[in-house]
Amino acid sequence: MKPLNCKASQRGAALVVSLILLLVVTLIGISGMQSTVLQEKMSGNFKDKNSAFQAAEAALREGEAQAETLSGHTGMTATCTNGLCYNSAGGTPLVTLETYLKSGNGIEADEVISGLKPVYLIDGVKSRPPGSTGWRYMYRIIAASQGQTGSSISELRSTYFPVN
Repeated sequence: MKPLNCKASQRGAALVVSLILLLVVTLIGISGMQSTVLQEKMSGNFKDKNSAFQAAEAALREGEAQAETLSGHTGMTATCTNGLCYNSAGGTPLVTLETYLKSGNGIEADEVISGLKPVYLIDGVKSRPPGSTGWRYMYRIIAASQGQTGSSISELRSTYFPVN
């Protein structure tokens, strides 16, 4: 029996095939890592936005509680320097999110949520509710908070008519 000469028939095909498979597996791994990083960023942004929303919601409720104690437009100014605004024209609120969140004219909420300090304004307006014959005061409460990273801002608004 004659021995087989294996050295002559080998050309390195197994090496080429294994390198191609290794390249394919590496590309799949890199693609999976990119997807994971993207999902991590999305969940971080969601958490930031959710924290800002919860803090603004707490400030809005605090503003509504304060509006319950107000009498007319006492203590309110047209310049909103103390967070209490009087809008004699009615219509749109005198202030915007940028006006009070960046200027520091808003009222800081007492409740701190996730280390965030939300602010709110109360905009007093004399109005005539539907079905009413007389004038009443209503209060527009505007609350806002930035997220923990500062990249998201949540603003909530509420209109409050006192029971009296």
